[in-house]
Amino acid sequence: GVLLERFGYPVWTGETQWKERLFISAKAEQSLRLSIEARGAEVPGRTFVPLLARPPRTYYDTVIVGTLPANARPGDRVFVGRAYVGRLIERNNRSAKALLAWAAGEQTDLFIHGAELAVLARGEGNGTFRVEIPRSIPVETGNLVTLAGDPDAFVGEVAAIVAAESDPFASVLIQSPVNLQHLQWLSLESSPR
Repeated sequence: GVLLERFGYPVWTGETQWKERLFISAKAEQSLRLSIEARGAEVPGRTFVPLLARPPRTYYDTVIVGTLPANARPGDRVFVGRAYVGRLIERNNRSAKALLAWAAGEQTDLFIHGAELAVLARGEGNGTFRVEIPRSIPVETGNLVTLAGDPDAFVGEVAAIVAAESDPFASVLIQSPVNLQHLQWLSLESSPR
């Protein structure tokens, strides 16, 4: 194997994988950094859980997590570092299924910083949310987006604003930085009971 340093952390890889790991995409690199940060820093009230299965081994926009705390229940929030990624929807003795926040049709209350706007976003799949807002509201590409009511729960950033000149509304596309294909750990935040 080869010992590499990624983001200030030593990473041990197999001899045949080191080149592939050095040349990962920027989005994969960002997800790797989020995963390392998630594993390296305890967040009060959260428990680390291994990511056991993800698409294409699971249904689209769901993941399977394991080694759950005894108090884990459907509705608990799932994170990668500070990034909110979804909620538990089913649980059994050894694992649980989580629905990703950006699943098609899933609705999530978000807050767009810079525009200081609370919105109800609809999941579009593939890490993307869509919001319809009046064109007169000053939203810009790159604006930070968090969960409404929880400014520490990062969701993504405004990736694009689509509007026709004659249309009074604009579609705001919000993109999550998380790419689950490169993650091994998630963190679970139990809901208040």
